[in-house]
Amino acid sequence: MRATLTLDSYEFAVDQFVMTLAPIHLHIHAVYLFGSFARGEAIVGYSDLDFWIFFKPELWDNETSFFTMLDTLDRAMWKIQELGIPMYHLCGYESIVNLEQLPPLVVSTLRDRSSCQLLFGQDIRDQLPETAIGNHISTFFEMRRQLFLPLLPLLNQESLNKKERQMIFQALQYVKYLPEAICASLNKFPAESGVILLLSTLLPTLDLTPIAPIKTYCASTEIAGLNNELQSTAVLAVNLIEEINSTLLTYLKHEQ
Repeated sequence: MRATLTLDSYEFAVDQFVMTLAPIHLHIHAVYLFGSFARGEAIVGYSDLDFWIFFKPELWDNETSFFTMLDTLDRAMWKIQELGIPMYHLCGYESIVNLEQLPPLVVSTLRDRSSCQLLFGQDIRDQLPETAIGNHISTFFEMRRQLFLPLLPLLNQESLNKKERQMIFQALQYVKYLPEAICASLNKFPAESGVILLLSTLLPTLDLTPIAPIKTYCASTEIAGLNNELQSTAVLAVNLIEEINSTLLTYLKHEQ
């Protein structure tokens, strides 16, 4: 159990992250916090902290400064992990002159002021381009292929070793990203707070309620949890994945 973590732990981690950036602060244009904690919806022990940093363009002109930046970001992220906050991915970063190259999901998330907070620097959200529409149809299907289909042989296995438990548990952590992945495969990039509403309109028969108990399980369980409980949660996740897969394929076929 992650009983020692509280919302104050998350606040402290955010402060520590910003403080660790001090050696490169002159190169920073803006630092943003986004996601569930920024919205006030974090599940303690399960939710991670999501950051995006925009740097001034001259950083890319100096090799020493650039590698100092990478080292500083690495130390900032490890500081969060040392505090016990889940860490699923590294923070994103980009030059302030490359806003047009931002992924559509990042643009829509940064534009959603209910899900995104400026922590440091000058706000650039009014300068963001209109969300680009491209071919992102593979987003959900790649998540299914890479993370969840490999779990199938483990669902009814009598016993699991540590590596197999870790593989299942790590896949379950990504269930919370399924709504955004579905939207991306539909070439829709709503603000993060509007994802569920959009999906209920486009795919009204799709039942995403299993996401909640999976998130609750991940928040209250360590990787070394009992095999049967871990496996039953994985079965719930895989069944959800397959329902999404079927619903999405039917929708896309009718849209052609």
